[in-house]
Amino acid sequence: MNDVIGFIAGVNPELKKKHRQQLKALAGERHIDFVEEPETYNTLTYEARSELQYAITAAETSTSVLAVASVTGLTNRKWIGLQLLEQIAERGVSIEVADDPSINSHSISVLAHSAEVAKEKLLTRSRQALQNIKTRLAAGEEVYSSKGKKIVKLGTPQATEAMKHARIDKADEFASKIFQLIKPYKERGLSLNRIAQELNRQGIKTAKGKKFYQSTISAIIRRMDL
Repeated sequence: MNDVIGFIAGVNPELKKKHRQQLKALAGERHIDFVEEPETYNTLTYEARSELQYAITAAETSTSVLAVASVTGLTNRKWIGLQLLEQIAERGVSIEVADDPSINSHSISVLAHSAEVAKEKLLTRSRQALQNIKTRLAAGEEVYSSKGKKIVKLGTPQATEAMKHARIDKADEFASKIFQLIKPYKERGLSLNRIAQELNRQGIKTAKGKKFYQSTISAIIRRMDL
């Protein structure tokens, strides 16, 4: 029976208290050591969260289970939290989530991938909805929000729009470049996770200078409409 490292993310004090109780219940008869990060630290980057890094290392070296109370609160977005747990699981650390027993080291890759797909679908629907509103406004129609407020103008200044397009072009260029590296592995039938491992082994980084994961590879392939 492995011990438990209970990580308490940087949520508000009241929620921290609740998370501690959930983690105690999850541990049951197992010994549990708590690692708690300061409030709002859950908004920091993965690398900047020293308490989280300590908890992961402690779980690795002691072969303990790393437990969190909830994916919600672990980061400021659930899909980011799932990706974070995927990164931790790929380091060989066993994971347990108090409020969702279905999340573990074996299921996390699939869940992170599903969350990434759902996020992309949501962004696509949002862009389509905005474009629809713009089209209707340009046609002289009256458009109202879901709260009944009349929408008079929708859009961003030209400079901001240009910057947005520049970011998109840059992301497309990076995705195209990386896909040329992904394609041979994909044609050989390698899994997304194995492809990510190969790129990491070669020292190739994402656009943000980070490691590749299954969800990252999946996002690049979808971006290339393949």
